[in-house]
Amino acid sequence: MKLHFPLRLTAPHPWFPLTDSEWAALCDYLPTGRGRPPKDRRKIWNAIFWVACSEDPWTALPKSVCDHGTAHSALIYQARAGTLDRLLLAVSRHPFSRPDMESLEWRICRAFRRAARQLSPYSLLLARNLGMESALPCPADQLPQPPVPQPGRPEVAFDARHMPRLQTRMLRGLPPKPVATPALPPLVDKAPRRPRHLVLRAVRRV
Repeated sequence: MKLHFPLRLTAPHPWFPLTDSEWAALCDYLPTGRGRPPKDRRKIWNAIFWVACSEDPWTALPKSVCDHGTAHSALIYQARAGTLDRLLLAVSRHPFSRPDMESLEWRICRAFRRAARQLSPYSLLLARNLGMESALPCPADQLPQPPVPQPGRPEVAFDARHMPRLQTRMLRGLPPKPVATPALPPLVDKAPRRPRHLVLRAVRRV
């Protein structure tokens, strides 16, 4: 089922640090990849949102907030890992959204727009279909369209790897999985197989 929402602008607000409840909700969507995790992920996300909510370059980020190179690299990684897609879905009007993340909508939309060059066309189309106009880097009618599958041309076939990855904890409100029904017994009982050595004896007697 496809859901298309009308475009709407998100109300802007000045930057302010993440609260404890906002950070707890945001952590549910952050990937737990391999390797050594950052020392202070909350500090890095505060830096990402600081730059996202402003029109200043990354070099204008105060040292007291975070190093601009660390924050820039972190945003690129989160964009390529699909984290921004999941966060945008969480603050949208989609049934999978989370009401406790409503206060993060402006900051997430701005971070999504800031990382638009690192996102795939499918991610931008997702923002359009969710109606998140503040997350789009250009007017909606100028967005690149994904390739349409055509018979005999596998090079333009749909590639599901570019679609945003949804974690299990995001899939809220879906109907439960159907309970597996037990297998019915066969209508005709099969006769038990005779051991091989008894079959050979019967053949020799004949």
